Amino acid sequence: MQRNAPEALAQLTGGDFFRYNSERDFEDRIGDIASHIHNRYNLAIQPSNPRPGFHSLQVEVRQPKVNIVSVREGYWASDERAPRSS
Repeated sequence: MQRNAPEALAQLTGGDFFRYNSERDFEDRIGDIASHIHNRYNLAIQPSNPRPGFHSLQVEVRQPKVNIVSVREGYWASDERAPRSS
């Protein structure tokens, strides 16, 4: 996280990080993003009894050479009973 905080944050949240050095690079990355938007599926989980803290996730696909998978490493669950500070 100390080297490149934006890239680390993108990876931790299941996002993508793009670096560009010119306007052309920027336009190419925007084109890449636009072409992937319509080819994605979002899967959601809702644990029935989540324990507070970090929970790791693991996703597997049957045809890994055909599918490109981008996933979070896990998620945080909060203690809903804990009082919230204002």
